[in-house]
Amino acid sequence: MIRHILKMLWNQQRSFAGIFIEQVLVFIVLMLCAVSVADKIREYNTPGMLDTQGTMLFGYMFRNDQPRTRQEGEQVLQQMNTVAANLRNDPSVVAITKSRSLLPYLQAGDEYMSDSITIDRRTIKIWIKGSDAGAEAVLRPQIAEGTWMDARKLADDTYPAVVSRQFVDELGWGNAVGKKFQYHSVTYTIVGVVSGVKQNVFAESPSVLIIPAEVMDGWGMLTAAEYCVRVRPAEQDAFSAAYFKEFRKIITDPKVEPVIMDMDRLKNQEIIWVIAGLVFQTIPTVFFLVFGFIGTFGLFWLYSRKRVREFALRRAVGATKVRLVRMVVAESVVLTLLAAVPGLLLAAFIYTWDWTVVAGVGSTLAIMLIFSVFSAWYPAWKVSRVSPAEALHNE
Repeated sequence: MIRHILKMLWNQQRSFAGIFIEQVLVFIVLMLCAVSVADKIREYNTPGMLDTQGTMLFGYMFRNDQPRTRQEGEQVLQQMNTVAANLRNDPSVVAITKSRSLLPYLQAGDEYMSDSITIDRRTIKIWIKGSDAGAEAVLRPQIAEGTWMDARKLADDTYPAVVSRQFVDELGWGNAVGKKFQYHSVTYTIVGVVSGVKQNVFAESPSVLIIPAEVMDGWGMLTAAEYCVRVRPAEQDAFSAAYFKEFRKIITDPKVEPVIMDMDRLKNQEIIWVIAGLVFQTIPTVFFLVFGFIGTFGLFWLYSRKRVREFALRRAVGATKVRLVRMVVAESVVLTLLAAVPGLLLAAFIYTWDWTVVAGVGSTLAIMLIFSVFSAWYPAWKVSRVSPAEALHNE
């Protein structure tokens, strides 16, 4: 039957050329959009998302029109540490953490602090982050091995460190907990491994090294100190009021202003921007798909009307209505599969095949086949209901 259909398509290539070209274009555009959506879903679901629901970033900033010296910065930092310590006793607070370059969604991924490190004669690029013991309760990182770190020195006079799974995999370690290494002339002992630390919602976790924030305090103002709090449900306003009150009591420098933000709102803003981009990409694709379907439906309608005499003759020699409809649908499916070949060849050149590409291409092919079946089935069904005697008489 397939050979018969291919022969019919070849003999009537002028009639099917328009449908074929249209389906090739629709398949390629829809495939690019579907793979893009699948890739964003994969990026969102990669491990390492910190739990920012119910958390708030609070801190300070210097006014742009005022100069800032290192001495002023260190003084305000010490005052801010006092503010955070006092706020830990507030009834609205679950836990507070101080970090450096750890909180996500504050900047683009490549703008976070990064460096190269050589361990076991292997040099890898890492993202450096500072934290304290409170981050476990505030950001709830996914600990895969060991424990979260305490900022204090260990018994062997080394500092604790936590690394991401990507860090361990790049060095080819089987078990990282307990390993020691040096960075900036300081010896660290790995006490835990987290599944990842994502810096943006739609991005994979890089190789991350987390060390005590207090160690990074001594590096100067390379990265700003971050303070984040996990508040009790529906207590955001209460904490904000407590923070502003404590800030104005401790920090009296007129050049310094308080800052407070909802971390989950920052996450949602990033999601909205990405979804908006996908929507702008998807809307024209949907319109193109709808108009392509309408065009294919119209061409098959005209083509089926032209084949009334052929259908009548087939009915006269014993073909059933169902068999005629199946034949036309099979023609449409074969044509769609042939139209998908250029798109599949394009995908083989521009994509590295993984499950996201397979999902995008597979869903595209499924949508095209569904539209193809319906666009051919209905016109064929309508024409097959015409009486053979009446059709032959009219002809």
